[in-house]
Amino acid sequence: MNRLVLKLSHTAILLTTITFSVVTAQINLQGNIETGFYKSAGDILTNKNDLLFALEGKFGYKYKMENTELFADLKLRPEFYTLKNELSTLTFRANGDLQRREKNFDWGLNIKRQFNKISGKDFDLSYDIFSLQGNTVFYWIENIPIAFLLGYAYQTIDSGTDQNHDIIYFEGKANSFLGSYLRFGYGFYVERFTIEGEITNNFIKTKEKITGYRVGPEVELYYLKDFVINGQYRLLQHISNRTEYPSFEHSIRMVAGKLMANGFSIFLLVDYCLRDIKRKEVDERISILYSPFNLENQISLKIGYDLSDTIELYIKGSYFHNDLVYKDYLFEGGNLLLGVELSN
Repeated sequence: MNRLVLKLSHTAILLTTITFSVVTAQINLQGNIETGFYKSAGDILTNKNDLLFALEGKFGYKYKMENTELFADLKLRPEFYTLKNELSTLTFRANGDLQRREKNFDWGLNIKRQFNKISGKDFDLSYDIFSLQGNTVFYWIENIPIAFLLGYAYQTIDSGTDQNHDIIYFEGKANSFLGSYLRFGYGFYVERFTIEGEITNNFIKTKEKITGYRVGPEVELYYLKDFVINGQYRLLQHISNRTEYPSFEHSIRMVAGKLMANGFSIFLLVDYCLRDIKRKEVDERISILYSPFNLENQISLKIGYDLSDTIELYIKGSYFHNDLVYKDYLFEGGNLLLGVELSN
């Protein structure tokens, strides 16, 4: 069961454990090499069928002392598309998390920095994201903890036109435990965003400002026994000075997996947003628009086999769909990769 939880959190097997009294420190290392084929659509690498090569490295640290836990992790992933390297992507993420248990409630702080870059022959896009959030969990009602989260995110997009996003978000939800292995959550999400950037009209660049909200209900499901399901669904109404009613978003996040006999495992990852946004000016190719700051928009299925406690071979198939701010470009396609994961 512990091995299943480690796989879900994308951390590696324990490298170093130092234990004295109630103090525990853990360091986790992981490296991945993947290669295979991809097929693309959209506006970038249109109808291309070629090779894809990717590397990924992760570092994780966990420190626990009495009622306090500290987490930190780093991730670096470059990807190279086609033998001629017509397109490359780079993802870097740094994350820190502090959690504290008090007598009648829990609280925590999280800070994150993420940098995404997409480079091609005729374009160069970068997304730089910073977020800071605090959370609390109260135990006012027996077996129904109530959680609140308040956060701030700042996102810059550097492309043909630059954009800056200021985002304040709030989440409130209650959790009900239906037995020892099943938890059901329900609540709401509210986000206030401000976007400042440039819009090109008749080859003339002008400044523009968009203000709006994303608000709606959410539900969560968590099950952990013979297999695991951890999922969240949000139905958000998108309201701004550049959109018309009704404009909605369906946000789905889910991890599901199972460890099978003889070292095999299967995991499904869904991180996807279906958007039905109605713009007020439908005939204009607007280069400034809202871009979710914490969404990868992909669906992946991974089947793995453990050669040993530190080496896993796997095959992974993925579908991705990303709306790029640059000229309303769309980066869409699928890939089938063979990979090896090394962990300590």
